Amino acid sequence: MQNTTRWDLMGLASLAIFAGALYWSSIQSPSETSNLKQDILDQGAEVRLGHEWMGLYFKEKRVGYFHIHKTSAKPGIEYKVVGKIQQVGLLDKKLSLDINLSAFLDESMALTRFQFALDAGPASIEGRGVVVGQQLKLAITTAGVTREDSLKLKSTPVLRETLGPRLARLALTPGAVHTMSIFDPITQRNQRVTITVEGPEDVMVVDRMVKATRIRQSLNGMTLYAWINQRGEMLRQELGFGMVAVRETKLQATAPVDSVSFIEQTMISAPGMPKKTDALKTLTLSLGGVELTGFKLGDRRQVIDGRLLKVTREPSSVGLPLPARSDDASDLASTLLIQSDSEKIRAKATAAIGASTETIGAAQLLMEWVSKWVEDAPVIGVPSALETLKTRRGDCNEHTTLFVALARSVGIPTRFVTGIAYLKGRFGYHAWAEVLTKDGWLSVDPTWNQMPVDVGHIAFVRGGLSHQASLVQLMGQLTLSVVEYR
Repeated sequence: MQNTTRWDLMGLASLAIFAGALYWSSIQSPSETSNLKQDILDQGAEVRLGHEWMGLYFKEKRVGYFHIHKTSAKPGIEYKVVGKIQQVGLLDKKLSLDINLSAFLDESMALTRFQFALDAGPASIEGRGVVVGQQLKLAITTAGVTREDSLKLKSTPVLRETLGPRLARLALTPGAVHTMSIFDPITQRNQRVTITVEGPEDVMVVDRMVKATRIRQSLNGMTLYAWINQRGEMLRQELGFGMVAVRETKLQATAPVDSVSFIEQTMISAPGMPKKTDALKTLTLSLGGVELTGFKLGDRRQVIDGRLLKVTREPSSVGLPLPARSDDASDLASTLLIQSDSEKIRAKATAAIGASTETIGAAQLLMEWVSKWVEDAPVIGVPSALETLKTRRGDCNEHTTLFVALARSVGIPTRFVTGIAYLKGRFGYHAWAEVLTKDGWLSVDPTWNQMPVDVGHIAFVRGGLSHQASLVQLMGQLTLSVVEYR
């Protein structure tokens, strides 16, 4: 049985996932508090230049802050966002995450260009982007290598940090519904969010109730609430899984943080589970607490019937000759973070598979190589194959990202899988991969060195980092109970 340090956060590096519930610090500056109240009580509708501080909380424990600095950048505004997440505990590890974002907006608050840097200890990533017509041109630097790509845009992208001011310019009329395209520069994902203006509601800021407008945001199957003033400044924002960002003074927001064991909050008990799953042929679970629509739970090894999910260990398969083909070009594609066309990646993969000429044998050798090469270490950064190859450290997201890049580089159609997996009495969020064979997709876990994986692996999502955000709606809500196993 693998050591429990292999549990991880699956690369959930979005700013929202590390925000937390309201917890007022006693450290205040009277003059600063007074100025903050005056700013918030000002009912002017124009964007106010200057500084905003948001305290981040998880389960009523302070974990960090965001600092937003708005300056004039004619003909628009520059938003500088500094985020610091500190002392987030993953089992016996204490990790920190530093985020720096500079975004330039036009007069309508639409994104024109941006640059960002994310530092998570052993892993770091930098990026920049510019909107040119209907395209967003991107450049990502990781492990000292810069790669460029472009995304086709259906509508003008908006950063989550600037959602409020843009919304305030449209309408804060109760009942108004707005749909926007929100872009996350870290995951390079553009997603639609529906915003409903619910109406006026007072909210506590610092030590008094102030007038605000409550809005409802619907995205990725989640419903999140926020309270904004007429300028669109966020006064309080729910971020999912009991997390909240709250407008504060600088001294409050930067006060000492609490030590938080985030991973423990995401674990799922499953009454009736056996101690081990490696010898099981089938496992049937009842899934509750969440809406399952939108998750593709049915596949070669999983059969879903209502809320009953039966998982069957995959039989032996026959490999495809290398290089193999796939009906979906993305199964062999090189991306900004899965750099399968890198000579460094291809050289390592070619050496690892030796004389192997088919997908199963080659995947087995690559899985064993990755399992030995990458040290198990929790990471809250953005997984990059080249970065992991260089640092040789990471959790399941880093293991899987490197494996996918290596496999694709030698012609093995491979896809990224995320879901939950069972270990020592509980399920936790996990990532692994699948490779194509003559009999269909075969599961591979390069972190736990399993091929095929045991029936304790439950797949919910296929796709890389940009798809993993949908798992947030499961956290703290999904329940499991065992129906039977053999």
